[in-house]
Amino acid sequence: MTFWIDVSAIKAWHCLNHHGQRRRGFIFSDTAIETALIVKGILKLKFR
Repeated sequence: MTFWIDVSAIKAWHCLNHHGQRRRGFIFSDTAIETALIVKGILKLKFR
């Protein structure tokens, strides 16, 4: 499977910030989350 992703989408995908504390995750953009959910749906993957 090949994905064609626009440069502007890649720039919007990056992590917005990190909390800086241990065990706290990154905050990802809505674009990254939506793309991951679309790929999950297409490939019929489990949530984790």
